[in-house]
Amino acid sequence: MKNFRTRIYWRVGLIVVLVMILFVGVWYFDSQSMAKANKFIRELREAEKILRKEPENFGALMEAGVAAYNLRRFSAAVDYYTRATQVKPEEAVVWNNLANVERDLKRFSDAEDHYRKAIGFDSSEAQYYINLADLYRLWAKEEPEKQSEIEKTLLQGLEVLPNQPALIHLLAQYYEGMGELAKATELRQRLVK
Repeated sequence: MKNFRTRIYWRVGLIVVLVMILFVGVWYFDSQSMAKANKFIRELREAEKILRKEPENFGALMEAGVAAYNLRRFSAAVDYYTRATQVKPEEAVVWNNLANVERDLKRFSDAEDHYRKAIGFDSSEAQYYINLADLYRLWAKEEPEKQSEIEKTLLQGLEVLPNQPALIHLLAQYYEGMGELAKATELRQRLVK
């Protein structure tokens, strides 16, 4: 009987410890999320303060757009980035950021146009090709014919940036997913060299 009680006490004790660990973990991750949210709220307020005095301050518009995006206030982020495109229409990064928000809002056609503008203004930035390819991956779930645009986009990026590891890796993954293992292997060998 004593052995039976000891086992029950151990099990109950173990359950209590596991529950405590779970609560501490939830509290920790929640506090980290709140700290990040508070940081973005502060950044957004600071940017808005600047924008009240200087409505065309590009840096403040970008900061506000980034903060709004990270707070998942997508319509506000679109507004800030759209205003930033009017201040500096040839700045590739603002077109890329605007496209990121539109992608998340599932405005795929607008996002495609804006990623292409970003690439048009700065074709040497690999991330713009990666983002456009990712857009096509998401879009293909609704319109399967967009699947082929992934390969075209990554190949276009590799024409400009032939040794860019992220582009090579993504194209190799694409080929593996399509069952074209020889093409994937050939690309992966470029990474080793």
